[in-house]
Amino acid sequence: MLSIHAYVYFSLMGILILLSCWTSLEVQARTQRTRQLRLHSAAESGSKDECEGRRIFMYDLPGEFNVELVQKCRYGVTSWLNFCPHAENGGLGQLHGAWSSNAPSSYQVEQPLEATTGLAPAGGGGAGESGWLGSGWYKTDPYMLEIVFHSRMQKYSCLTSDAARADAFYFPYYVGVDALRYLYNSSIQKDSHGEALVEWIKENAQQEWERHGGKDHFMVLGRTSWDFYLLGNETHTQWGTGLFQLPHLTNMTALIMEKKPWMKHEWAIPYLTSFHPSAAELEAWVARVRASRRSSLFSFAGASRSNIPQSIRNYLLDQCSESGNCTLINCAILKCSHNPEPIMKAFLHSSFCLQPRGDTPTRRSAFDSMIAGCIPVFFHNDSAYSQYMWHLPGEPATYSVFISEHDIRSGLVVEDVLSSFSLEQVLSMRETVISFIPRLIYASNNGEFEDAFEVSVRNVLSRISKLKRGFI
Repeated sequence: MLSIHAYVYFSLMGILILLSCWTSLEVQARTQRTRQLRLHSAAESGSKDECEGRRIFMYDLPGEFNVELVQKCRYGVTSWLNFCPHAENGGLGQLHGAWSSNAPSSYQVEQPLEATTGLAPAGGGGAGESGWLGSGWYKTDPYMLEIVFHSRMQKYSCLTSDAARADAFYFPYYVGVDALRYLYNSSIQKDSHGEALVEWIKENAQQEWERHGGKDHFMVLGRTSWDFYLLGNETHTQWGTGLFQLPHLTNMTALIMEKKPWMKHEWAIPYLTSFHPSAAELEAWVARVRASRRSSLFSFAGASRSNIPQSIRNYLLDQCSESGNCTLINCAILKCSHNPEPIMKAFLHSSFCLQPRGDTPTRRSAFDSMIAGCIPVFFHNDSAYSQYMWHLPGEPATYSVFISEHDIRSGLVVEDVLSSFSLEQVLSMRETVISFIPRLIYASNNGEFEDAFEVSVRNVLSRISKLKRGFI
């Protein structure tokens, strides 16, 4: 028989052993929980790296490629052009004032805005019809796209100064501005445009360039693709420069106002319009667009192209002039490009806006019309559908009307086609147009909403990622 003392002793020892085992298990459990918490925290930290896959290295190019070109804005790049006002505000241009109740004498509206179409939604226009354009508007020149993009890129949240960590590389070269001295000066060898950049790459960025053969590099061009190619041997008398024919640059992605659809390294991004709003200004504008009374069935802002025999513009000018349901803005009289007031007023009051080809297939006017909620009418596939695939819906019929140029030349009346759409169809197309207005404009600041800049950067990063992995 165990004595009482022995019983107490062994009982205490058992309790101590149990406590020791429990403590050991608790320590192990705590260690496991701590490890899991650390792993979870690391995972959370990784998920919060908003710049993963989005880091861009912006080259510090010599001033001759950008800022010095702007410093020569007053007749310095070409002897006949002063673009200093357009280069203000980071390329947005001068702020635009409010509408005057008295239109200038050069404002030619060939048909009254009050022409009835039967397509206007019920109700008035509210405050949006007060006659003021509102804030967020500038006298923007579309050829300042490179300056605007550079200005926005300087504020891009995922810029990196470490080239080794970069997912993409950006050249802030004002290509289109620099092209002026080649396009309008026959004494300069046109096919030498871009050679200075190639030499700079070889001397200063060869290691970064060779990593992926230039496939992870991009630049922005504020002109159409046709301005950067030469055909034939008489290069000094031709229009264009030889930039895109330099072999060293062919792997780089070119973001450009209008691309040649068959060129795989070119990607079209929207023209600059005159609207560069904050989020609040955009919200107010969209409300105005949605409420605007569409008193004209269709409108056309443009001038004839008598120097282009195949142009259908004269047909459209005649049809609009003869219609009681069309508003015509004659850009041969009014300088349309830097005066958004009459253009936007006409587009805000129209259900459809005619967008024929100009000197090239695309037009800034197409974007002006869409940010006014005016359904674009295209006459050539390359005016939009083969161009702005990052920014426009994939189903053209949901937001636009297509009429072939052949049909116009054969006598088709545009008004007959547009009048055939029901009110329900028109409202549906208009609402689709309104839904992607943010994607077509370049905001005044980064990050408030996904605008044309953000969409372009996101897609060029995706494209470069696929190129580096051999997916395209």
